[in-house]
Amino acid sequence: MRVLFLALSLIFTSCNAQNNSGPVNAQLTSRTQIIFADSILAAKIISTEDTYLKAVSAYDRSAIMQLATPVTQEVFIRHLKRNVLNWPENEIKKFSAFAKKIGPRLDALNINLPKEIILIKTTAGDIGGADAPYTRQNAIMFSRPTLDKTPDSIMANILVHEIAHVYSRHNKDKRTELYNIFGFRPSYTIKLPKEWDDRRISNPDAPLLNTIMDVQKEGKSITVTPLIYARNPVYDPSKGGGVFQSFTFQLMQVEEKEGKWQAVFMDGNPVLLSPSPKTLPDFWRQIGKNTNYIINPEEIMASNFQLLVNKKSGLPNPEIIEKMEKIISEK
Repeated sequence: MRVLFLALSLIFTSCNAQNNSGPVNAQLTSRTQIIFADSILAAKIISTEDTYLKAVSAYDRSAIMQLATPVTQEVFIRHLKRNVLNWPENEIKKFSAFAKKIGPRLDALNINLPKEIILIKTTAGDIGGADAPYTRQNAIMFSRPTLDKTPDSIMANILVHEIAHVYSRHNKDKRTELYNIFGFRPSYTIKLPKEWDDRRISNPDAPLLNTIMDVQKEGKSITVTPLIYARNPVYDPSKGGGVFQSFTFQLMQVEEKEGKWQAVFMDGNPVLLSPSPKTLPDFWRQIGKNTNYIINPEEIMASNFQLLVNKKSGLPNPEIIEKMEKIISEK
């Protein structure tokens, strides 16, 4: 019993030391540090009412908490705070090594990043158990499942991709220029009727419906916006999967009325178009074929940014990378 008591005392002391040690950091670029948030800082950031928390839908909350019943915003925020973790020393060393490798490439681009990029470790409960890194504010969230099963070479690339989202949020004018490369332009936030807004899925990296593009379809020009929504409007806890359980991506047709863009509805439903090359070849002509991660201009941009930083050659559309480099490097 005494041995057990001593062992538990050591564990308790170790946990307290970890919780009270505070965040640690690593140098990323000459002007930017990576901060490894402890659970106290992480809980504060993840519960901050930012653009994402203001945009989350009824489906988002239920799916992330894996419940069939409605979830209030207050309960949802408490859930997020409960699902952050401290960084263990081995993972801090791993990401510090990534930073040392990636940093000089970012410096070479003269990239304007915030002074601090915060890394947060979560249980994955913050995303319904899914394996999906994401960003909010100047923070990047990595779930325990992602960290446990992702090879280092891939993880380093994921870090670059997520840094692109932080850059985009920190440089709104540049973001508009980068989106323009792919045919997108900013719009007012497009509102949906409650029935459809409740089943909308919010990507934390770009949670608003506020980008549009013109595409040619059967000889006519129409305007569309990317829409992610739940195919089944009620989450089924028995199937799991979080927000990805019935995740659907389509392009929603919009039209301008009284100076604002609105969804085009037919028979009570929005007009949705498949983004496939066969259905909308003009969409692919504009976004290019360097990546298949095309759910919104933010992800298209981040995927191409990753190719830029890694100096990937032999791309279908190298001109996209050249344009991106010019925009990012210009003061």
